[in-house]
Amino acid sequence: MKYIMGYLQDYPFEVIPDLQGNPIGITLKIWVQEKDYDERKLPPWVKMKLENIEREISRISQREGNS
Repeated sequence: MKYIMGYLQDYPFEVIPDLQGNPIGITLKIWVQEKDYDERKLPPWVKMKLENIEREISRISQREGNS
C-alpha cells in the first residue's frame, strides 16, 4: 500500500477496505481531473492498465461497427 500511495501524492484518493471476506478486498478510488491529467505522473502499472482499456474499447467498437 505504501508503494501505491507513494505514486499518488498529487492525486486525491479514497481507500475502501472490505475485510469481511476471504480473500479480503481493498478498493482504491483515484480522482484525476481532465485538466490536471498528466500521463507522466502516472505510475507504470496505471499506464499499462489504461493502454489495455483503450485497446479493448477500440476492439469492441470495431467489432460493433462491423455488425
